[in-house]
Amino acid sequence: MYTLSFSLTDADYFEFNRHHHLGKASSGKFIRAMRVIMLVMAGIVAFLTYVVGFRADLIIICTVALVLVFGYDRLVLILLKLQISGLKKKGKLPYGKNVQMQFDEETYTEVNELNESITKYTALERVVKGREAIYLYIGAMQASIIPFSAFETEKDNDDFLAFIISKTPSR
Repeated sequence: MYTLSFSLTDADYFEFNRHHHLGKASSGKFIRAMRVIMLVMAGIVAFLTYVVGFRADLIIICTVALVLVFGYDRLVLILLKLQISGLKKKGKLPYGKNVQMQFDEETYTEVNELNESITKYTALERVVKGREAIYLYIGAMQASIIPFSAFETEKDNDDFLAFIISKTPSR
């Protein structure tokens, strides 16, 4: 059916994590809820500072809350970069760089220098088209990453996406 060979980079892994933590609808709801909570907290602290008078600890709490409200996305990205850098230094990156994938009628096989796996399409939880790759989720936080660079044209990418969606059960 389909055979793909491609290389994964740290940037592909970073983009997957960025999408997973910041790009999903559920992440957006969480981020909005956190911003509202932090703004309310900042408002309460500002009110207490006004009523009680100047207190350094209240100002610090208010400042931290506001930084979290407006800098959450940036903070997550910085932490992701640090995590990837740490994993790289330890030689523990959780993905193989050279990937071959074979898509058959009932299963797909993924082979890289770290492992080989065969997955039934029925095991896929969801298929997501991100900004730079297609993600085949087989768990809440685990997915096969297929960068768009694995396809020669955008039409090939779209045809593959249609194929894989047709094989994935509706959930």
